[in-house]
Amino acid sequence: MVRSKTTILLFCSSLGLNLTAIIYAIFRGINRGDFGRYYKEGYFLTNVSTLHLLTISFLCLYLYSLRRKYIKATDDKKKGKPIFWLILCLGFLFLGIDEQFMIHEYIDIFTHNLVESIFNFQGNSITKRLDDIIVLFYFIFGVSMIIKYKEEIVSFNNANSYLKLGLILTLMMISIDIATSQSDLFSILFPIENVKYMIKLFGVIEDSIKLFALTFFCSWIGNCISIVKKKVFNQFETI
Repeated sequence: MVRSKTTILLFCSSLGLNLTAIIYAIFRGINRGDFGRYYKEGYFLTNVSTLHLLTISFLCLYLYSLRRKYIKATDDKKKGKPIFWLILCLGFLFLGIDEQFMIHEYIDIFTHNLVESIFNFQGNSITKRLDDIIVLFYFIFGVSMIIKYKEEIVSFNNANSYLKLGLILTLMMISIDIATSQSDLFSILFPIENVKYMIKLFGVIEDSIKLFALTFFCSWIGNCISIVKKKVFNQFETI
């Protein structure tokens, strides 16, 4: 796991912002009588995660331009596929818009209303998790892009520890989100009087994990940028 100045700066900035936001949200919520109050959609933690997603999108676009310049300036046979970073840029941009405007939640609401109006079906514990399943499909699509463009990923093996940690945390976040979406699973695991509290507690954990996952994604892109810059510098030195 390489630690360049860019990586350290992004990691520390992101982690510091996230820890500050999490601590502030919890303590302010406790003062209002609900520790999970500010973890709901539309509060400032949503803006923090949106900021991260848009920042990562911009960094991916910058990395794409660096990779294009490097490939044009060299005759390296292992050129990779820099288009991956442009796809990633658009993907994180969409996720930022989704986070801010709750696109997948509205898809869920629209689908349920449509099905109910046509078939008079009000849904069950599975269909009511549609918005969380959509997020799972986002994750699967992202992993499929990583597999498809693994030739490009291999060029940044020294930075991929950050990527792996980010993906693990993201999968944990999605799993908790699916579990807490309805009370059926928690009703099996916990006494009925504790279910509501435990769902709220795990909801806080889930959103906190999401922010830490974004920290590792930021660090991964920052590290990749440093690797490309180092290659460009070494290329000019050999000329």
